[in-house]
Amino acid sequence: MPRVRVQRRSIGDIAASLRGQPDLASPLGRSAERHRRVALSAISSGLVWATSVVTGLVMVPVVLHYLGAERYGVFATITAIAGLVGWADLGLGNGLISEVAVAQGRDDSDSTARAVSTAFFALLGLAVVLAAGFAAVYPFVPWESIFNVSGDAASGVGAAAAAFAVGVFLALPLGVVQRAEVGMQEMFVANVWQAMGRLLGLAGIILAVAVGASLPYLVLALAVAPALALAGNGVDLFFRRRPWLRPSLKRVERDVAGALLRIGSLFFVLQIAIAVAYESDALVLTQILGPTAVTTYSVTMRVFLVVPALANFVLAPLWPAYGEAISRGDVHWVRQTLRRAIRGGLLLTVPGAAVLALVARPFIAAWAGVESPYLLICAAAIWVIVMTLGAVIAAFLNGARVIRAQIVAAVTMMIANLGLSIVFTHWLGVSGVIWGSIAAEGAVVVVLLVVVVPSVVSRLESRQPLPS
Repeated sequence: MPRVRVQRRSIGDIAASLRGQPDLASPLGRSAERHRRVALSAISSGLVWATSVVTGLVMVPVVLHYLGAERYGVFATITAIAGLVGWADLGLGNGLISEVAVAQGRDDSDSTARAVSTAFFALLGLAVVLAAGFAAVYPFVPWESIFNVSGDAASGVGAAAAAFAVGVFLALPLGVVQRAEVGMQEMFVANVWQAMGRLLGLAGIILAVAVGASLPYLVLALAVAPALALAGNGVDLFFRRRPWLRPSLKRVERDVAGALLRIGSLFFVLQIAIAVAYESDALVLTQILGPTAVTTYSVTMRVFLVVPALANFVLAPLWPAYGEAISRGDVHWVRQTLRRAIRGGLLLTVPGAAVLALVARPFIAAWAGVESPYLLICAAAIWVIVMTLGAVIAAFLNGARVIRAQIVAAVTMMIANLGLSIVFTHWLGVSGVIWGSIAAEGAVVVVLLVVVVPSVVSRLESRQPLPS
């Protein structure tokens, strides 16, 4: 398979040529190319963010008024579990990003194609197994108890969980498309399709409400939309832009599968710990305070998560950029970019969180009719700053393939966060889950920033091998 191919121009190709093609044979040219791709990804992430804001502004009041506070709490809890099931791919998706980024650093398109095919068919098989397992245990799960609802509010809760599972199983193998594009530093293309998926989800929700559909159909409309967008992206990538990358059983290799599983298993453990630490708040609130508290929490956090979403415009594409740069030995670019990312993350989030702390309460009351406590507003403002700084560090460590240190940190944070969130919720109410996150993640971020990151940078500069 040749390494240089003539391709028809598409949205991604046109976007990538906006500022010309730097000389990739020189460190300066490669640096310019990475910055260009990060900039394109950041701009397209702005599109995703704007789409998310618009869909959220429309969807939250529509669904809240349609379902009522208690059943909306169930809806918010089920959809919040999306973060908890991000680990369902056993880490193979993140492992694919890492492998593709390294292959790109070697200009090795053959390895990229083998990694994509192997990951796709592995995840397809996994989706079938998980779907069969879910179908087997579904009748025996006490869904009403899990979501702490009874009476009319409990109607269709189990079916709603099943509808959500359908979206998850469909997205598992299709997620290879987005992961491959991220690894190739083409997140700007994936972002366009992601925005389409969110608009499709909003359209499905509005249609479901218009016809008077029940809770399961609302969840289904929202859960299946991302999978449909991934399918469209896959058709564009594998049949138009890069046919040579199309998954094929002939390219599935045991050695590639082993490499993906090794790095993927580490990401898997890391994903579980982070998902439990970040996404368990809704379940904690449901069990201690009931679904109505989840509504207050969910609506408030939708407003404050705007801040880390803005920071993520630049942070998300840095992971594969770090990986490709390290693979080529461009350590100066890595060190300089890391410093800029830390400063930029703080400069963006601190003022942004402060402004939101001043205006969020009256805005939330006018927008969704929800009274958000002052203590919850204050906690949310602090937490988004801590979370963004943690994301800056994680992007660098992922690119450097330093995963075990992150696992230790994430497991520690998970245990501390769960315990503190439960205690603080009993003590402080709905804001307690966020104060628990601040205490747990804040301590971990300090340790990573002061101890782990300097050690990794030092190893890169001395060209010593990094432990995974």
